Amino acid sequence: MAGDHSSVTFHVLTPKEALKIERQIRRKGNVDDTYEDNLYGTLVETKEGIENEASYMVHFTPAKHDIFKAALTSFSFIAVIPIAWSLISNVEQIFQMEGQLEGVLTNILHSWPWWMILISLFLLTLAAVVAGSILTVLRYGRYEIASDFENIYITKGMLERTSFTITKANVQAVSVHQSLMKRILGLAEVKLICAAGAGSEDVEVNSLYPFLPVKRAYAMIHEILPDYQVTPKMERLPKKALWLRMLRPSWFWIIATGFLFYFQLDFFGIDLSWLTFSAVILALVVVSRLFSFFQSRYTMNDQFIQFKTGGFNTRLFLSKRNKIVELHLTRNIVQQKLGLASIVMSNRAKPVKRTRMNDIPVEWCMDFRKWYMFNV
Repeated sequence: MAGDHSSVTFHVLTPKEALKIERQIRRKGNVDDTYEDNLYGTLVETKEGIENEASYMVHFTPAKHDIFKAALTSFSFIAVIPIAWSLISNVEQIFQMEGQLEGVLTNILHSWPWWMILISLFLLTLAAVVAGSILTVLRYGRYEIASDFENIYITKGMLERTSFTITKANVQAVSVHQSLMKRILGLAEVKLICAAGAGSEDVEVNSLYPFLPVKRAYAMIHEILPDYQVTPKMERLPKKALWLRMLRPSWFWIIATGFLFYFQLDFFGIDLSWLTFSAVILALVVVSRLFSFFQSRYTMNDQFIQFKTGGFNTRLFLSKRNKIVELHLTRNIVQQKLGLASIVMSNRAKPVKRTRMNDIPVEWCMDFRKWYMFNV
């Protein structure tokens, strides 16, 4: 070993030996800290080591319905399509059948009646869903989230088991992500933003489990990190922030419209199809901004600051006051007229982790600044 980030790899260990080493590390990582010699020269656990082992608790293991929701949300059945196509290509190359399988498929499409083709497509789709579910089970079937006083332990994998440890003291913030599909199914992904260690600027983002039920995710944050707790009641943006967000130019829509107009692409034989697609993109931008306004939330309490942002996808960010290393308050000309401001927080990371919240009442921003300066 050489350097702060060096490691030792044990390539071949029995599960019993690996568990023994893991338990030893859980008890402070040093035998002298948790063991002492008795009169006969054998090692005896101290009270501190026993308490640390007794605090070990399993918080989550996925049930069958959790695996099913994970299969739907992850769209793992779609991954079966490129895998199957790759297998077909390899078979063609091995048996020198290039083009023959495509010819068979073409003959089927021209000779079979429509109802047989529909049944075949249904069976193929069902097979893809089953295969995708199997892939999900292999990846998340034996997932386990556990913790003790000092560390968080995540174990995953069916065929190949992988375990890793997160030190609670290094957690800089907690982020809860929800995609549109996860929101429909009531799921969320909890991510821990962790510094690598004292004196280090490296940062790691570790996901506890990508498909946790929302209520269970919020409860688990407090179980694993007792100092952290999600506040359910948050303040909404003022109505004048909606007009500001709707009137902001969308550079994505402007560039996309210019691209469509320049190339005059003909989609499905529709006249002026570029204008139709431009209108669709604009509608999606407007809907996303409406969602962003109604879903944006903010609050602070004695120790924590909590933001929720996003349109079709949402993210809830939770950080302790003493983990914030820098604070920016900005106001453009329109925000000054409307009495609004934007907040940019920075957490220790490499690169620096910045979190932005736009169009908050300036009075609340001033209170937030005082709240932060009181801690500094």
